[in-house]
Amino acid sequence: MSRRVLVIDDEPDILRLVRLALEFKGGYRVFVADDPREGLVQAKLLQPDLILLDVLMPGLSGYEVLDRLRRDPRTARIPVVLLTARAQKREIQEGLQRDVIGYITKPFEALRLVEVLEEMLQFAQGLEASSSPGPALSSSQSGSST
Repeated sequence: MSRRVLVIDDEPDILRLVRLALEFKGGYRVFVADDPREGLVQAKLLQPDLILLDVLMPGLSGYEVLDRLRRDPRTARIPVVLLTARAQKREIQEGLQRDVIGYITKPFEALRLVEVLEEMLQFAQGLEASSSPGPALSSSQSGSST
């Protein structure tokens, strides 16, 4: 069974690019939400294997969405990767405090997206198995160009 990924981003071009890369190169089942509130509803209903979450969105920021995901027992353990145009140290720390498994900075290399996400999912599964905390991966650590 293919993995299910929920992408929450307000940019239609990013949604299309991510969907194409993940469906055709990775064989993922991709669901998209262009509104953060809709993304929260879909996360609860779909129980995806991974959520790709934009940080800067109107209405609710990605951090606010992430806080709500973590407070809800139905979504608290879903691995989340942040999509962001801003990956300064402060933003990375803010995400780490909220238990993200990685960052992908925009712009990103679409053809490497599947490989980067696979590495992040393996990392997250390893953490779950060992129950020990570890650092989040970034797309640059995974060898992807930004």
